[in-house]
Amino acid sequence: MKKSFVLFCMFLLWGLNPAICKSSRKNARLFLPKSFSAQFVQKHKSLISKKIKTSNGKIYYKYPSNIRLEMEKPNLIVFVSNVVNTWFYEPSFIKSEPGQVTLSSTDNNGLSKFFDVLVNGLVSNRKYKVKKNDELYYITFFKKMKKELGVKEAVLRFTKNAKIMFRNLRSMSLTYSEGKQVTLEFRRINPNAKFDDKTFVFKIPPNTNVVH
Repeated sequence: MKKSFVLFCMFLLWGLNPAICKSSRKNARLFLPKSFSAQFVQKHKSLISKKIKTSNGKIYYKYPSNIRLEMEKPNLIVFVSNVVNTWFYEPSFIKSEPGQVTLSSTDNNGLSKFFDVLVNGLVSNRKYKVKKNDELYYITFFKKMKKELGVKEAVLRFTKNAKIMFRNLRSMSLTYSEGKQVTLEFRRINPNAKFDDKTFVFKIPPNTNVVH
């Protein structure tokens, strides 16, 4: 709690003198916990129909590059990725027919890489520029990082008048390089959640086709 308060004070002290700035950049790294879990509602506008599509799910993350997404509604989808492998699983709508999982080598998965990069904190650095407007933080990625992530910019919204701590993150809107926008609205964030290694390894169910 104390360290997170130091992070909040960083924005008030920014620019006063070089010593404070140096200390602030160091404390900015405290923003992202080493792991977290949360429930979320995902919203994105279809590029074709322009309609807003909504889905519900859970997210589990552990630094570095371990992520698990379980979409529950409207359709069950499981996405699991670690530093070696990535799985994308869709069960069949018909129980008698096989589901399908796509197994591939991990290659800079966008969302887990995004959280990895946030270890740099909510201050401008060599990878992105940060601007603050009340409870909103605008993150704009520089050319090299934008290419790696496939993400152009992000907007983080925190609980109004609350400390700038990860547990107070209410939503995260990502604008991808091709123009697609996705918003995750978070519920019940659990910072520093405990996971075992099995969390980030997908166990392929019986009657499932594996595609490489």
